[in-house]
Amino acid sequence: MAEISSFTFVSTYNCADELILALKSLALHHPSATVFIGCDVKTSDILNIPENRKSINLNLRIVPTLTENFSGLSKSELMPRFKEFLTLRPKFMKIAIAETGNTLMMGCDMVFLSPLKIPTVEGGDGAAPDLCLSPANIAYGSG
Repeated sequence: MAEISSFTFVSTYNCADELILALKSLALHHPSATVFIGCDVKTSDILNIPENRKSINLNLRIVPTLTENFSGLSKSELMPRFKEFLTLRPKFMKIAIAETGNTLMMGCDMVFLSPLKIPTVEGGDGAAPDLCLSPANIAYGSG
């Protein structure tokens, strides 16, 4: 198993509470983690509140304005533009991989219950992948 060098999240203001919970749980199990967060300005402001920074206590690399075009949209309002929203992720992950070697892209609704490690490639050279993705369960409406 290999260490995860960084974690990556993409969030808007409507998911800021979920993101803060994810980051607090991440801080418990990966206290020295570098975390890249692509978000809107409102989310950046919330993350930079001193009480939040103190309780999260991680090396946060915040890119405000990444999701500004989606700020304020509910999940149902976001669905028609979800493909467009997803295109932000690979652009952002490239930054994290270039700076740290590997990254784990997480959803804001994830909570860390224990430390995570990256499985190495079986039958290969034992190298860890550059990118890991968290599972997603997205239900699309019928309309």
